[in-house]
Amino acid sequence: MNNRQRYTKQRLVSVIVGTFFNLVGMALPRYSHFVFCSSHTKDFSYDAKYLFLSMFKKPSYAGRVFFLVNDARLRAILVDQYGPYFITTSSVLGFWKVVTAKGWVCSTLETPFNGFFAGFRRKNLHLGHGTLFKTVGLTEKKQSFLKKAYYRLNPTKFYRWLAASGNQVEKVASSFGVSPSSVLIDEPPRIQFSREHLKQPPRGSLLYAPTWRKNKKDPLFRLDLEDINNVLKSSRRTLYLKFHPMFEQEQLKRSYSNIVAYSAFFAPDIYQEMSSFEGLITDASSLALDFAALGLPVFILTNPDDDFAEEVGFFADIGMIIQRFINKNNDLSGFMYSPDEHKEMSKLLTGEIGAATGKLDAFFH
Repeated sequence: MNNRQRYTKQRLVSVIVGTFFNLVGMALPRYSHFVFCSSHTKDFSYDAKYLFLSMFKKPSYAGRVFFLVNDARLRAILVDQYGPYFITTSSVLGFWKVVTAKGWVCSTLETPFNGFFAGFRRKNLHLGHGTLFKTVGLTEKKQSFLKKAYYRLNPTKFYRWLAASGNQVEKVASSFGVSPSSVLIDEPPRIQFSREHLKQPPRGSLLYAPTWRKNKKDPLFRLDLEDINNVLKSSRRTLYLKFHPMFEQEQLKRSYSNIVAYSAFFAPDIYQEMSSFEGLITDASSLALDFAALGLPVFILTNPDDDFAEEVGFFADIGMIIQRFINKNNDLSGFMYSPDEHKEMSKLLTGEIGAATGKLDAFFH
């Protein structure tokens, strides 16, 4: 079973179970608090994390924001670090807070209880977990019937959707099958956090972060890693490999002096570490827009034999920018030697993430 099949199966099960609990909650009252959640309600990550961290200590939100983490070990760590703001649906109190919340604030399409009636009498907010870079959801070129059916639930689940800029509104609306009027524009919380903690990166570190792929070989492993390692040694740089969490990552067949795996154990959240890198190498990860927004150079790694563009592809305006630079210069070695000289594409992509507007804060009042 490949990534996409397993993920679709998980979603179907969550829809069935979640619909039952949503039906239970339909008759219950709604209070003024909000419940945040991230991937499958088991993580503390993405924009839900950073929005929550910007709110939970403010007096105006006292007793009004909670984060759902159904992983007992992680929840215990978070409670010890931040306080009793982290809940689980396994407890009666946690379950009650979830079903009586005024709204759910989610990084992914999975709500605390997925399925039908998730948005009944609730102001649910979809933050996303990356600014749209490649086509997703209903804008993908090839979609299964089950995926189309699942995405048609979206307008019933969420009251508002976050877009990082005016350029992103139509992308969000068409990708998730919702009205542009339901999309609010504000700077993503993760970018606000990264800007506040941005510092001059030390020379020597580059990040490689690929996107999620259905069943394809990672483009980096089609290249001669020994040659790449030699270039990195000559330029006195190290390439850190960070694979997508849902990617069936291919392990390095051998060790290299200047190519190492990015350790999720020591540094689980890339947004806390972005300032540690001089630049990003990726195929189609939305991290490209995050690095660009921070003024950091980006290199798009392409392969002529890759059918990714035929199955998924980029949005037209973004694809035109990428193609322009691929045709002009597809020299990975040059980027690894002098990443700071490759900022022109990043400058053209900065319009995809705009400045803060205050609309996120207004949503909660």
